[in-house]
Amino acid sequence: MWAWFLLLALVLTSILLICPKAIFFILGVVLVDGGAYYIWNQQQLRERAKITLEVAYDTVKCPPGKPMLVTITNHSEKTLERTIFTLDATVPGYSSIVTPYSYKQNRSDKILRLGESHAQCFPEPLMKPSPLSDFRAEDLEWSANIDSVYFRKTP
Repeated sequence: MWAWFLLLALVLTSILLICPKAIFFILGVVLVDGGAYYIWNQQQLRERAKITLEVAYDTVKCPPGKPMLVTITNHSEKTLERTIFTLDATVPGYSSIVTPYSYKQNRSDKILRLGESHAQCFPEPLMKPSPLSDFRAEDLEWSANIDSVYFRKTP
């Protein structure tokens, strides 16, 4: 990491010594690109916050082997094309997550317009070995956390 920083500092210093006006052009490009990225990223975060996930351990609505009922709701004006999320569980009264970090990439590619919801069943995650892992999955407090969302590109 430091090597890249030092190399960049050396290159910018060289450019400054050779052609002082070029450094202003480079800084301008960096500032404009950085600003555009910041605005785009903030917009993405606002839209992502409009997607809600609810998770429940439900053996009535879900088939055997897939007891995790996840409901995705789109509150964004943009059309949602794909959602990638994780399922986490904690023991009631504790804050430690007992589902392993390797159990990540749950995904739904159900296309949802504004106000639409979709419920889908997923397999139960494996539990981390811990003194708290004696609890049954239906007794745990479950949450679904969005890793990324993809919206339909508008023409």
